[in-house]
Amino acid sequence: MDHADRCRTQADECHRLMLLSQSGAEATILTSLTRSWKMIANQTDRYIAIMKKEAAHRKR
Repeated sequence: MDHADRCRTQADECHRLMLLSQSGAEATILTSLTRSWKMIANQTDRYIAIMKKEAAHRKR
């Protein structure tokens, strides 16, 4: 499993916990964590794509 997938797994777990939350404050925090994990996963994907593109360019 790559880093972005692990971040998405964490996001899914935060979302699952948010659905079970007992208070509005808890739900808000878990929603924010879910969003943050998703952003990190997306940034990781973009970073990996850039690194692959640069590596391919250097091989030329």
